[in-house]
Amino acid sequence: MPTDSSCEKPPLVSIIIPTYNDDPARLAETLQSVLAQSFTDFEIILVDDQSETPPHAVVNRLNDSRIRPVYRAKNGGGSAARNSGTKAARGRFIAYLDSDDLWHPEKLAKQLNFMHSHDSAFTYTLYDIIDENGNTYSHSGSIKSSATYAELLPFCFIRTSSIMYDRRKTKWRLGFPALRRRQDFGLFLRILKRVPKAELVPETLCSYRVRPDSLSSQKFGNIRYQWMIYRHVEKLGLLRSAKLLVQWFFMAGTTHLRRQSGKLQAGT
Repeated sequence: MPTDSSCEKPPLVSIIIPTYNDDPARLAETLQSVLAQSFTDFEIILVDDQSETPPHAVVNRLNDSRIRPVYRAKNGGGSAARNSGTKAARGRFIAYLDSDDLWHPEKLAKQLNFMHSHDSAFTYTLYDIIDENGNTYSHSGSIKSSATYAELLPFCFIRTSSIMYDRRKTKWRLGFPALRRRQDFGLFLRILKRVPKAELVPETLCSYRVRPDSLSSQKFGNIRYQWMIYRHVEKLGLLRSAKLLVQWFFMAGTTHLRRQSGKLQAGT
């Protein structure tokens, strides 16, 4: 007998994963890292942004009712895809996962426990850095234990795949600004206008995949979008925006060099 989905209890957590022309095996690995979570009360909103080959086969093979695919009518980029997923989300807690990143099995359980025990509205975690083949070669390193709007403005050290926010405390779902890049930074700033601070869950709970085409060449490409965040999204003054851009460029370069300096020693 058919059931009325509107009467179903919504999941506690909604996880939004945008995808566009991703390798099916890698996308499946990302999805499986969520399905393997020790905490299970979630939904995965997989937003396909008009891929040449939509991920029907991956969804069918995994065959898990918690995966809710959304197929966009036209390609709009990461911002539009994430906003489509956020709009469809039913959970109280919202989390994002990039389609080639991975979550560690206790990610949701530990992050939710931290948020409940600290009465947190917005949290992020430490993360390790993996290469094209999934080998860990670096780490997020030391990250500030909290961040206000003003503290995050010069340099975004929060990784998108690590965050979670409580939409009861932010008062509603929040959208990403309409940018092709740096839209995640724009979202974090929007959240921090509604809540006092973001807080660090001091454990490594996700893996950020860095591919050859996403290294130093994109740092220069991001300059334009960083400037757009300051001037057009946040509407900051010309001089302040220029100073922040210089700070960001220096800190981004330093972070990149540190991450590429070699494999981590065990335990660091």
